[in-house]
Amino acid sequence: MKRLPLWICCVILYMAGFSPFPARAENATAESVRNDLISSDPKIHARGLADLKALLTDDPRGAPTGIYRLHIPGYLVERGDFADAADLCLDCINGQPDRVDRLEYFFDIRVKALLALGKNVEALSAAKSYYNVASIKSTPKVIDTVSQCLAAAYPDDPGMARRFTLQQFAGASSLSADEATAALGRPVLAMVKVDSTLYTGRGLSGRNRTGQSIGHANVLLLADHPDEALDMLTALCKSTVEATQVEAKEGVARALKAQSGSVAPANAYFEKWGLVSQQPTSLPSDLALPPK
Repeated sequence: MKRLPLWICCVILYMAGFSPFPARAENATAESVRNDLISSDPKIHARGLADLKALLTDDPRGAPTGIYRLHIPGYLVERGDFADAADLCLDCINGQPDRVDRLEYFFDIRVKALLALGKNVEALSAAKSYYNVASIKSTPKVIDTVSQCLAAAYPDDPGMARRFTLQQFAGASSLSADEATAALGRPVLAMVKVDSTLYTGRGLSGRNRTGQSIGHANVLLLADHPDEALDMLTALCKSTVEATQVEAKEGVARALKAQSGSVAPANAYFEKWGLVSQQPTSLPSDLALPPK
């Protein structure tokens, strides 16, 4: 008797109501997914991943909130599920591109997961998007992240990470921007390519006008189009109500940082408008810019 192909047997079993995996949980939530993902049973863990994808498909904007609050990407990293963690973070980034704090959280984990996978060039690309969109107060942490990625992606050029760090603090020295460029060379981040197709901002529908504008500008920053983002945010500063002026101006500062590959223009913009910058204003003790 001729045997049926395995895939046909699977289809017959599936149509008969049998499955090698536990059935999807009814009314799955971020909490139920987390419980499945930390299970030592591979089948239950697989169900958690399936439910997670379904949650993000059904509610691309709302689902990342629960995922963020329950630190689900962190659980995946702890299990060594780096690929799933990286993919999940990208989905969440596209789900809430108007929330800078969430973007910073998901990018931090995504970059670490990509580095753990040995995808150093991809990690560096993600780190550049992270740098572009990060708030000014978070920039010191992002500088460290980018430096780590540069060291991993260019192991034969250890000076690249150092040069990048020096370029960030050039504005804190007595050197002008032109003098710093002459001394330190072209901005390191200008040489890093970003795959703009990764960033869709699909979770922006339903947001108010300001939220959509900030979100669309952030997507442009993620995709490494800082000029367009700067135009959009500058226009928003002129048209938005006073209650959202600070958010819009902080967006302009972030776009200036992304445009130049340095925090100096952002700091100057903050000073112009009397905003408080938490960016360090002095060089680390182990670094020094060339003399003027």
